Amino acid sequence: SMYYNCYFRTNKSLTTPYLQKFSSCISNPYLKEAFIKSQLLGPPFIQFNILEKIKAARVDEGIKSRLIDLFEKEKNHFIFIDFWGTWCAPCMNEMPLYRHLIQDFSGENISFKFFAVNTSEKVALLVKEKNQIDGEFIILDVNEAHLLNTILNFNSYPSHFLISPNSIVI
Repeated sequence: SMYYNCYFRTNKSLTTPYLQKFSSCISNPYLKEAFIKSQLLGPPFIQFNILEKIKAARVDEGIKSRLIDLFEKEKNHFIFIDFWGTWCAPCMNEMPLYRHLIQDFSGENISFKFFAVNTSEKVALLVKEKNQIDGEFIILDVNEAHLLNTILNFNSYPSHFLISPNSIVI
């Protein structure tokens, strides 16, 4: 079911030849039910330009300005974004893994941004130093966090996004 969701939800014409094969391979009743439900879901994720969405948001310009600057500065790069907070146990469990991930992508056209939510700058810097993370840590205020939660359509932490060059959320 996960394989189907991850790789074949993007284009129905690509999925059709595989649906029967997936269905015949799944014997566990719970997984079979989940697979059937996954076929009934709506359309797959549709890519969008995050800069355009931020600029079009009906919120005070002061809330948008720092985010617009951040994404415009990086619009020629891939951006990996991690939304996290020190209050989030799964977020903190991930932190030690980022040093190696970032090292694996050194020399590539990608930057790593860690958007801290409900976390002080002092504590975020301690997390960065403790885990030796070579990425940019950005403290979001409540309004910036709410705007990005709305635009990116998420409400749980940790949450991760990949932005391609030209600010496209992929």
